Amino acid sequence: MPERDPAQNARRHGVTAALGVNEALVQYRLILNEPERVPASYATHDIDRHAFLLAECEARLARAIAAERSFLCGRFAQAQIQGAGEAGEASGEFMTLNVEDLRAIIASETRDIAARVAAQRERAFWREAGKLQRYRREAETARRRALKAYTKALLEAEPMPLPLEATER
Repeated sequence: MPERDPAQNARRHGVTAALGVNEALVQYRLILNEPERVPASYATHDIDRHAFLLAECEARLARAIAAERSFLCGRFAQAQIQGAGEAGEASGEFMTLNVEDLRAIIASETRDIAARVAAQRERAFWREAGKLQRYRREAETARRRALKAYTKALLEAEPMPLPLEATER
């Protein structure tokens, strides 16, 4: 099975899906510290625009963190259940090997096919975890950039006063 392009992988995890109506709005209101605020002046007011962009980045970061934690916690919760003596497989797409991987394992003439399958599943799990980590890092980078732009817009609108010592010189 060929590797999917990163945008498809991110959409599959829901990390880059369109934000819900309230996801960004909640963050927007927190950023501006106005619980009843709506982004009405989004297009005309620079600070509002940057605040809303920052809010979208915050919501996407929260979604990426949740997806990553859910994936990892699901795996380790399943390991704890199996360690307690219950039988069963961890659910998830990473547990299903593709045909090419299975053919390679069988063609390798190894004596312990079960160990090779387990190792391949482990690699598939960490490959998936690496993708989720990359999505989180991308969301963190976007958030940092949006925060920088928002801070710049705030300072341009209302420059910070110089300290008293600087004005006396």
